[in-house]
Amino acid sequence: MRPLGGALGFRFLRARHLLAFLIVLAILAGALFYYYLDARITALPYFFVPVTAGAVLSGRIKGLGYAVFAIALVAGPTAFEGGEFLRRGTAQSEELAALSAWILLLPLSAFIVGQVSELGGSRLLVMGLGADAMNAVERERKRMAFDIHDGIAQTANTALMQAEVLEMLAEEADPALRSQIRSVRDTASTAVSEIRTMIGQLRPPALSASEFPATLHHLIEDFVERTDIKIEFDLAADLSGHSDSVRICVFRVMQEALSNVQNHAKASRAYVGLNEARGGVFLTIRDDGVGFEVPPLKQQLAVTSQSHHGLAGMQERVWLLTGRIEIESRPQEGTAIRAFIPRYQA
Repeated sequence: MRPLGGALGFRFLRARHLLAFLIVLAILAGALFYYYLDARITALPYFFVPVTAGAVLSGRIKGLGYAVFAIALVAGPTAFEGGEFLRRGTAQSEELAALSAWILLLPLSAFIVGQVSELGGSRLLVMGLGADAMNAVERERKRMAFDIHDGIAQTANTALMQAEVLEMLAEEADPALRSQIRSVRDTASTAVSEIRTMIGQLRPPALSASEFPATLHHLIEDFVERTDIKIEFDLAADLSGHSDSVRICVFRVMQEALSNVQNHAKASRAYVGLNEARGGVFLTIRDDGVGFEVPPLKQQLAVTSQSHHGLAGMQERVWLLTGRIEIESRPQEGTAIRAFIPRYQA
């Protein structure tokens, strides 16, 4: 299965860079507008729009950077040419007073708006959008589970029953034929088992505060039963105060990480820990498997989206809730995945 929406996290980062570029262009356009007007003070309020938008998008530090950039563009010619520049427009004293007030208010506005944004304003908006996207994905997974159950699962069950009937009818047949029939039956049985596992993985987990710990324990127990890989499970976090979207993210990241351990790591032991952290929960999955070479940071997004769909899916789920995820691995030294998922209340 391909990751959520085809590298949503990578697209989100590209969108942020595009928006930052547009903000710079808007400030440059405002400077040209300021130079063109005779009554220049009427153009000064315009700069509050791109600068505060940049502060909302990137926080107080970059917001201050946008403000300084705008001030340099506007006040630079004034400082260089002095009174001659000012006298081209309104009266010198009026424009000096307006410029002075604007130079004070613009960075102050950027700082305040950026501070509010960092404390949760825009982050909560992004988390809300991410939570809606994650819930939509879970509804689609549920629909797919029903479609598979009512379609291919029934077909596979029918094929298995027909193979079992054929095996009973061929008890007196040639040994080579009976062996071939057993092989068909075993293949059909494996297909039915894999389809049931797929349906179980697609169906949304029990997310209520009281049921979720049991859901995680069942995930671990089922994994150990299927793989014989020993798991140390440390459930130290209380997720009752978190939203369903956070619990979905925890479950799906844990599920995907364990799937990678089963299919790729060749591990004999693994550790899964879920702990409280300031402002959220901290999830850790480690194994003692073969590991792999983690690509450099600049290549990591592109590589995971193209060849490591499971890792890309985990990254995107965490990023949708404005969280952080780190992947550490080396050949023959195992793999560690650490994710921080912020608290969010819908």
